[in-house]
This record gives sequence, C-alpha cells and structure tokens, in this order.
Amino acid sequence: MTATHKFNVVKSILQKSIFYRNVIHIILTEYWKILDNKRKMLVYWIDIEYLSWIYLSKNPNAIKLLNKKIQFENTLTEEELYDLDVENKISWNVLSVNPNAIDLLENYQERIDWYSLSENPLIFEDEPMPIV
Repeated sequence: MTATHKFNVVKSILQKSIFYRNVIHIILTEYWKILDNKRKMLVYWIDIEYLSWIYLSKNPNAIKLLNKKIQFENTLTEEELYDLDVENKISWNVLSVNPNAIDLLENYQERIDWYSLSENPLIFEDEPMPIV
C-alpha cells in the first residue's frame, strides 16, 4: 500500500470525525511526516537532461525514473539503442547492484548482470514463518 493511499484512508476517516478542520490538517501533516514508502520525485530545479543514466542506475531513489527509461529503451531498435551515448542509457551492471531495483530486475532477468547482482543485499529475503 502506498503512502498516498494510506494518507487518503486516514483523511477520509478524519473528515467524518468531530475534529475541526485545522486539527485534521495538523494531524494529517504530522501523519504524512512519519509515513513510509513515499514516492520519490526529482527535485524541481534539476533538469533530467543533464543527469547520467549510469549513475541514476545506481541511485535507490530513481526507480520510477529508471522504469520509465527502460520502457523508452524497449521501444528502440537495437541500432537506435546502440547509437545512444553510454551516459544516456541504463547501465544494467550498475542497476543490478541497486537494492531498490530488485523488483524491476525481476521483470528483466535477461538483462541482469549476474556478477553485479551478487553484490545486491536484497537478493536475500527472510525465511518464511513456520507453519503454526
């Protein structure tokens, strides 16, 4: 469940409560501060055209951007992809190390750099709970 969804659930409950609007606003503001799994957004003053996709491939907060870039790259022919500057395309060996990319990598297993993936701490998961 995303942070926005959780927020909206609490907001709808509070709007039905006896609290005044300003109190609801304060509660929701504080609740938003402690919520996990907020979507990461690029800072408004940064032009994505100046960023390196090699280094973005390593950035744990860039997963949404990386997913969009992968979808774009998938529309290119092999020749078009080859013609892209190395700084302007996904680095699969770097992406394979990115712990937040583990779900993304699962969908593109044919592109994984398996040696680099060995460094990714999220290739391990907790053992399942024993049967009760």
